[in-house]
Amino acid sequence: MSPVLATPVKQVAAGVLDVDVGYVDVGPPDGPGVVLLHGWPHDIHTYAEVWPPLAAAGYRVIVPFTEPSGPPAWKSLPSCAVLATGDKVAGTDVVRSMAERAGATITEVEGSHVIMISRPDVVADVIKTAAAEAAGRRSRG
Repeated sequence: MSPVLATPVKQVAAGVLDVDVGYVDVGPPDGPGVVLLHGWPHDIHTYAEVWPPLAAAGYRVIVPFTEPSGPPAWKSLPSCAVLATGDKVAGTDVVRSMAERAGATITEVEGSHVIMISRPDVVADVIKTAAAEAAGRRSRG
């Protein structure tokens, strides 16, 4: 499993509007500090292979998302995921873990990382179903 998925992402209020900043904080709290920053379009995954050895060497490593955001939408809105069972790029286990964490309705389909190209029918059906469910929620609520 990726260290990104195995390491909890903490949140801190930025003190402006309703903005939170997510970050990973690993290693001994009293170790020498290292802050790993990234630029767009990268995120903390850029350092997924870097922070474990630094933390193991005794450094306190902080890796912030540099684009602050509010609470993730999946915490309050229904979500869905198309899980390509042959995904060797992101990895089926990684995608499944993220989808389960989000409480997503998961549709599994045989195919590769670019499932939207090899099986656009399945992806389109998932999107249409999600849109219909969202429209139904709006009309009821």
